[in-house]
Amino acid sequence: MQKAYKDLPVGISNFKDVIDENYYYVDKTMVLKDLIDQFGKVFFMLRPRRFGKSLLLSMVQTFFEDGRDGNGSPVDNSRYFEGAKILSCGDTYTKEMGKYPVIHMSLKDGAGDTAEDTKFLLREVIKLEFKRHNYVLDSLDYDDRERFLRLSDGTAERQEYLISLKFLSGCLYAYHKKRVIVLIDEYDVPMEKAWNNGYYDEMVSFMRIFLSSGLKDNSAVGLGVVSGCLRIAKESIYTGLNNLSVISILNEEYDEYFGFTDDETAKLLLDYDLTDKEDEVKQWYDGYLFGNCNVYNPWSILNYVQQHKTNHDKLPAEYWSNTSSNDILRTLLQKASVYARDELEILLAGGAIEKRVHEDMTYEELDLPPGENFEDNIWNILLFTGYLRLVSIRLEDTSLYVKLCIPNAEVKEIFRNQISGWLKDRSAKLDGNLFGNILKSGDADGVKQFIGKELADTVSYMDSAEAFYHGFMAGLLQIVPQYKVLSNREAGEGRYDLVMVPVQDDPLMIFELKYTKERKKMQDMAQAALEQIYEKKYDAPYMDEYDEIVRYGICFCGKSLRVAAD
Repeated sequence: MQKAYKDLPVGISNFKDVIDENYYYVDKTMVLKDLIDQFGKVFFMLRPRRFGKSLLLSMVQTFFEDGRDGNGSPVDNSRYFEGAKILSCGDTYTKEMGKYPVIHMSLKDGAGDTAEDTKFLLREVIKLEFKRHNYVLDSLDYDDRERFLRLSDGTAERQEYLISLKFLSGCLYAYHKKRVIVLIDEYDVPMEKAWNNGYYDEMVSFMRIFLSSGLKDNSAVGLGVVSGCLRIAKESIYTGLNNLSVISILNEEYDEYFGFTDDETAKLLLDYDLTDKEDEVKQWYDGYLFGNCNVYNPWSILNYVQQHKTNHDKLPAEYWSNTSSNDILRTLLQKASVYARDELEILLAGGAIEKRVHEDMTYEELDLPPGENFEDNIWNILLFTGYLRLVSIRLEDTSLYVKLCIPNAEVKEIFRNQISGWLKDRSAKLDGNLFGNILKSGDADGVKQFIGKELADTVSYMDSAEAFYHGFMAGLLQIVPQYKVLSNREAGEGRYDLVMVPVQDDPLMIFELKYTKERKKMQDMAQAALEQIYEKKYDAPYMDEYDEIVRYGICFCGKSLRVAAD
């Protein structure tokens, strides 16, 4: 009989839903102790997408909030914390439960493809939070009541939305006589969307006033937590916030509260009878270092366990790739120099690169022209958004340098898939007729020139050089019209690498590929590859059917090649 397991909260970011529906919960309530100890600050907590930020903020709201229904009657949330770790910390902390008004807005719900769409969506986010607190209406004077009503029905002026966070916190402070806790989730999602769709400056202008007016020198606010991936600093979104603490993946503070630790992952696998999968899970989803804490990707782990609790032998998959934006990877591939692509090849081969840290990178800086500054920025953004792992840090003068690698097999597959898609997009833009005419003519120098240009701009991403060059050539040959490409078929006395079979009355073409690490041997090995076609009789099955056969021996070394033809 199948064991009954708790459901896993895949895609559930509401803490009350997790508890009410008896989902499996990895207890992160000790973050409340740290927040209480540092009450009076505004925290920007920066972590990659899908690392538990939304659920954690929902839990923080549930703990602190002096909850009220629409009539202003108190709502008791204490039942949601029965058996939670925070209860073991004593009265100093538990007495803070249910004592504060809370503003909680998720700005990931306020991002649209156009500026107008985003304005509408952000108005909706703000409107819903005002409606949630409409119990304060009767305590307001006429002017404030009218403004509150405009903001809660979506008819306010633009300027009123800009300072709506400050206005709402003031209303709540006056009603409760307690300082307000402000929680803003995924504040940079609208800005990423704006960068992708051409209205970035307008979005930054809104966010600067919205956040600064609500969180800077606002005596009504007792604690603020703003979550996101990237610190947006150069646009001065939070200039002057003298009570601001930025908690990035480099900080030891709060390092264990986002993602699953080694112990939490081990317990989860034990609870679902998957302890035999520990090595596989580690290879695929481990590898993040936040502060001093080793962390697993929680989204991927939950999806993995969800799939494997009913199908124990199911293969691991790329769960995170379906939830995170890969525009940054595409930008790297499109704009990076040959040097940066060489560094990417080092990463894909399991190596590490060292870069100077810039914690205040912005999406706007992805629009810089290719060059050193652009590439420094892109590596930093890949680190802070979860595509690269921090290996080590060193201080040189006043600058921090970090050694980076790809964290795990899942992210490596994301890189590979993006590179593969990029190569296909590039190939689709090439002149297949021109390449076909060069190939059919047997022009070894022309073939070398055409292939060499594409090879110089590509990225090796296979587990071996032989596999990469074979895949690269197979993909490139596909652009030639009126030909079918065959790979690794038995013929004569062995297996050829590639054959191009014509659909119409054109020459058949056979390719034998070699790889060497010694550049001086390239031409001899290309000639040896050509002779192998004859020696192994790869052309034997085609001699009677085709009047003309063109044979190529090609040898690769790094981004160089030599071609022999007959």
